Amino acid sequence: VLFRVVKPYDIILELENELKPQLIFMAAYSHSNQHRLLSGCNTDHLFHLVA
Repeated sequence: VLFRVVKPYDIILELENELKPQLIFMAAYSHSNQHRLLSGCNTDHLFHLVA
């Protein structure tokens, strides 16, 4: 059994580099506005990492 604790956007970037997809679909807002303001979301993190 393998168990890893990682940030979802790290895995998404890893798979993007490996598979080279033309498009990635992600849910943009699954948290409350307060939660997004304080901690952000995976979509926000990915946009900042690839920009």
